[in-house]
Amino acid sequence: MVSRKADPIESCPHIALILGCLPPEIKVDGELIVPNTDLETTQSIVRRKYPHRHFFQVEYHIFDLVDVSEPFIRRYVNLQLVYNTLLEYHDHLVQDYNSLPEGMRGRKLVPDKMPIKLVPTEVVYSPSTEIEPLLKERHSVFIENGYEPPCRTRYGIRTNLQILYNYE
Repeated sequence: MVSRKADPIESCPHIALILGCLPPEIKVDGELIVPNTDLETTQSIVRRKYPHRHFFQVEYHIFDLVDVSEPFIRRYVNLQLVYNTLLEYHDHLVQDYNSLPEGMRGRKLVPDKMPIKLVPTEVVYSPSTEIEPLLKERHSVFIENGYEPPCRTRYGIRTNLQILYNYE
């Protein structure tokens, strides 16, 4: 795993192990977060050279594939397939660990709960003036489900529930 600036991320071995099942040409884009904590706490855990004692709390929320040759809708469909592969691999790792006799189990490398989440995405075909009521309607749902508050990007509204508008 590498950061946006190509710095290695070595503090999340449980996530790197699962992502390791992907071929090298498949790269996912997302954000490392620690649910229900502030940005500073997340950064203090994630930016370490070695895993923090709470590293199992870190989740990787994926929202895109790094492939600019395809439109977002196609990338997202492919990302769903990639995510299903990651889910299967995670389940396989957990089952393998749990099937070992107690005395043969070493340090658990992968939590039982999948630490990689696929960010739900909605495409809204409506003028940008209709987006504000839509966001207000869904804002409390974003927060209740542990997603970050929405913010704007050049593509429309960006949240951990992605809403794209006027998509062509």
